[in-house]
This record gives sequence, C-alpha cells and structure tokens, in this order.
Amino acid sequence: MRQGSRFLAIALCLAPLFAQSDRGAITGRVFDPSGAAVPAASVAALHQATGVRYTATTNEAGNYVILQLPVGGYEVSVSAAGFRRFVQRGIEINVAQTATLDVSLEVGQVDQAIEVTAYAALVESSTSDLGTVISRERILDLPLSVSGNMRNPEAFIFLAPGVTGDSANTQINGSQSRAKEVLLDGVGSTSPESGGILFTYPSVEAIGEFKLVSSNYSAEYGRTGGGFEVFTTKSGTNELHGSLFNYLRNDVFDARGFYPATTPVNRQNEFGAAVGGPVLFPKLYNGKNRSFFHFVYSGFRFRAGATNQLLSIPPEDFRRGDFTRAGRPVYDPATTRVENGRTVRTQFPGNVIPQSRFSQVSRNMLAVVPAPTNGGVLNNFLSVGARRFERDQVNIKIDHAFSDRSRFNAFAYIGTQNNIDAEALPNPLSASLNRDYRSRWIRLNHDLILTAATLNNFRAGFTREGEYWRKLSVNQDWPSKLGLRGVNEGPGNVFPLVTFTDGFTGWANEQKSAGAQVNNTFQVSDTLSHIRGSHSLKFGVDARWLQTNGVDPFLNQGRFDFNALGTGLPGTAASGNGFASFLLGQVHRGEQNILAYAPANRYSYVAFFVQDDWKATRRLTLNLGLRYDIYFPRREKNNNLSGFDPDLPNPGAAG
Repeated sequence: MRQGSRFLAIALCLAPLFAQSDRGAITGRVFDPSGAAVPAASVAALHQATGVRYTATTNEAGNYVILQLPVGGYEVSVSAAGFRRFVQRGIEINVAQTATLDVSLEVGQVDQAIEVTAYAALVESSTSDLGTVISRERILDLPLSVSGNMRNPEAFIFLAPGVTGDSANTQINGSQSRAKEVLLDGVGSTSPESGGILFTYPSVEAIGEFKLVSSNYSAEYGRTGGGFEVFTTKSGTNELHGSLFNYLRNDVFDARGFYPATTPVNRQNEFGAAVGGPVLFPKLYNGKNRSFFHFVYSGFRFRAGATNQLLSIPPEDFRRGDFTRAGRPVYDPATTRVENGRTVRTQFPGNVIPQSRFSQVSRNMLAVVPAPTNGGVLNNFLSVGARRFERDQVNIKIDHAFSDRSRFNAFAYIGTQNNIDAEALPNPLSASLNRDYRSRWIRLNHDLILTAATLNNFRAGFTREGEYWRKLSVNQDWPSKLGLRGVNEGPGNVFPLVTFTDGFTGWANEQKSAGAQVNNTFQVSDTLSHIRGSHSLKFGVDARWLQTNGVDPFLNQGRFDFNALGTGLPGTAASGNGFASFLLGQVHRGEQNILAYAPANRYSYVAFFVQDDWKATRRLTLNLGLRYDIYFPRREKNNNLSGFDPDLPNPGAAG
C-alpha cells in the first residue's frame, strides 16, 4: 500500500526558495527612473573569490533571478541599452539564502557606470523560511568541544533558538527526536534506519557554512518532521591557501581533583591539514576562474586512562567451593526430596561443595578468571582497562565551470575509525567490543542554463555507513576449550555470556559477538526552474533508495544465568548462592539465538513538487507550492519479511 502526503502552502514572501539545496540566489527587479520595467537587461554576479560569473536576463516584467550561487562575496552588475551600467560590490550570499536586489537604472551611456560601494546588508525578506545561519567566520572562530571524538559540525545547531536535546536526539521547535533532515551539498545524509542521525560526519575544516531551516519552508523541502540542517562544503578559490591544525586535550594541562593524588589520563588529539586553490598543471592547464579544489585530511587519537572501578568477582575460597563466608547455607540439589509434603534438601557439610562435584565447564571457566586484588567477598577487583579510539578521514571538493552555462561540483568523504572499549574484566571475560566504522560519501551537482529564463539543477548522492564489530574473544575456539556444546562453535565464536546474582559482575556480559550493519542511501534529484512573466516556476523530483544490510548473530554464543535457587532450600529466601549454582552447573536460565538469515531491508521514497512564486505586485509575492511524498513499504531483498493478519486462517492449525 502506498502512503502519500500532500502539502499546499500559500505564504507571503518576495522570492522563491531553492529545493533542498545548499546554494543561494539573488533575485529582484530592474526598472527605469519612472518605475517602469526594463526588459532584456543583463545581470551578472561575479564570485569574487573564484572569478566565476553567473548571469541572468530580465524578462518583460523586469524580473530576474540568479540561481545556484555558492556561498561567498559577489559583485553584481546590471547593464541595458540606453542606461548607465550599475555595479554593486560586497554582496554576501550565505548558505541557502535568497537575497533581493532591486535596481533602478539611470539614463546614460552603457560605458558609464554607477558603483555602489557602501550599502545596507541585504535583508532576507525574499523568503518565508525561518532559520539561523552560521557563517564561515563563526565556524572558524567559535570553539567546539573535542570530547571523545572529532569536533562535530552538528554542534552548531544549538546556536539556533528552539533547539533542544543533543546532536542525535534533536528537537527543533518542539518536534519529535530524530525527525530532522541533514543535507550536505543538497543531498540527504541521515541513516535509513535511525532517522535524523549522522553516525559519522565530515571534518569541520571541510564545512563552508551551515544553516538551520526551522519552519515555514516551501514545498521544495520535504521528508522531515523537524527542520533541516543545511551544510555546504568548502570550495577552492583563485588563491592557493593552506593550513595546519592541531586541537589538543591532555591531562598534563588538567588540575587534579580535591581528593585524587593524580589526574586521570585523558589524551585527545585532533590534527590535520587543509589546502585549496585553483587546479594547476604547469604548462598543461591553468584552472583559474574555472577549476578549483579543496582537500582536507583530519585525524583523531584518544587514549583514556584506566577506569579504576571496583568490580566483584568470586573470591578464592568461593572458587574452591568454600562458602563459609557467604552468609547463607548452601544446599545440595542432588538431595532434593519431598518430606511431609514439603520439598527439602541437605546442606553441604561445612557449607563446602566438594570439588569433585564441580561441572567440568565451570572448572574450565575458572581457569581464566583473574585473581582478586583484595580479600573482600565483593568489590574485590580493580579494573584498569582503558579505551582507545582512532579516526582518520579525507575530504575533497572539486568545482569546474565548463562554460557560463554549465557548472559541476563533486564532493567525496572517506572515513575510517576504530573504537576499542575499555576492558572491565580481562579477555576473555571482557564485554568489550572492537568496532570499526567505514564511511563513503559522494555528492554530485550539475547546473545547466538551458535558456535565459530556464535553469536545470541535477543532484546525485551516495551515502554508505558501515559498522563492523567483534568481541575481543572472537574466533579463539572458546566453546571447545570450555567443553561447551550446542552454541556457535564456528566462525564468530566467542566466550559465552554468564551472569550471577549475589552481586557478582557478569562475564562476557555483552550480547553481540561478531557482526556488521551497512546502511546505503542512493539519491537522485532534479529541479527545473523557469521564469515566465511575474511567475517564477519550479518543477522537481526527489527519489531515494535506502538499504539496511545487517548480520547480527547476537547471543549465538549462549547466555547462562545462575541464581541462588539452584543451591537454595525451596521456599527459603535466605539460602543458596548464584556462584555455588554455577560450580554445580545448575543453570537457572539459558538462552541462545540462531540467525536464520542475514536481512537486507529495502526502503524507497519519491517526491514530486511544483512551486510558483508569483509577484502579484511590486510589494507582494504569493508563494504557492504543492508537494506529493510517497513512502513505499519496507521490503526485504529475499522476501523474508512476515506479518500478522488477524482475519487470515492458519492452515497449520486446521483454520
């Protein structure tokens, strides 16, 4: 069944918005001293950093719009036969901004020019959206925390009003968590399965500007329940620029607490280099005013000190079967009988279990349990495991102008990271995972001016986020070493999960063993813009194919829970001991999961929209939009999804 939603918006504004794009626009009217429209006037916007020109021509109503402008400073010029040339410099276009510039031409020769060098900043009165822009300067100047990972560009979202939560579970103007959309160079970047989340992200050094569009966005924006984070990546310019950076946190700079004698180890280091400029091949190609690149390498290293927490492992006397310090009588389950209608058992003499009664599997497990660090029954083991985290990534942006009518840019982000959890207990009893993340993002944009009044923007993107995990005890043949049968003994085998009551820390207390999940998103979008009279028309389509491929054979190693019931007196609460039950192999609860198949879930989405920004008068524009979103039902690649129909008889039950 297809599910769709229609969106009709009528708003008062002064110009169009530009569909899920990070680019800006300049729009306005050109008129003569009497206020009459000047048709066929040439309007040009020169990007001052790159020398690339963007052009438009006014129509019969004197209207013009220059679309798909990269962020930065511009010089705008307007010329028409019989009028002096108009030039205004220093116009700053931010990410996803639509600026209005109305121009009144003076009668004169076209080789005469009127230059405006001082002006009031252009107000974004041409759009109905509400949002917050974080400029390039603020991105460079504002500090971001280096706290267990690289600096996160999403942290800028909290500079905008109405934003609460954190970068993963974000609420915008009271929206639900994980409802936002994140656009990088106009392409969606969130996870298919966990909406609104970026599992990894490009370096802050690769981000040019950021804008949070929080409300009143046009029909060109969709697939969100809480707003848009719009990021644009940095591009090279005509000047070659480079930088080195190093953000350091180190415990040698930290003051110790009031009680501790030393400061804990905390060494975090984000470092790298960035370089950008024109594409130059000496004697072969000079890309000034035409071809540009921007490259960033960023690395991160994190070493945390020991956790220094006290855990509880069975003391040495308990391991020998001596439970005189247990504080409870321990009973022999082999003596269970009924006397006078009551189930009874015989206590082990001296509260000591003979070692000859130990389970062989339990005996084998005891061989890998570390010795306590003090003589207590509980809180007797000092954990000194430390976390290690390493991350590397490269980001590259290429811009190329084939001509004044055809422009192309591409962005690629390749990242790897490795995270090894701190070991609370040493391997193989550790619950720690060794996790790898591999990221591959590609963004493609092409702008083609078909006629003086028609522009087409094509976008394509690919986002791949792969997570691969394994326990530290993986593929070490622990089931065979322990003599444990019936669990996974093949590839991906790990030490079984064991839990106790009576306050003891569980062993290998993590359900995952070895697995992977890879999320892919393919996106293709196209927007056709056309100006006709007082109407600025847009027609667009956005199609996405999303995949979640996962292999998570959790608990295939088996889980074994031990409590006091195995060695307690039935009906008597203050009796028995969970570790005593373990020694005898008295499992209270066991669980094992078997992976029947590796799911490959597929999701599809397509949206169509039409936008008409009608300048009804010189002071009023009606923004009319219609959007149709189709969310196709989830399916599994090999048709392995099932459901429940209460009205369908069960043939297996003679229904």
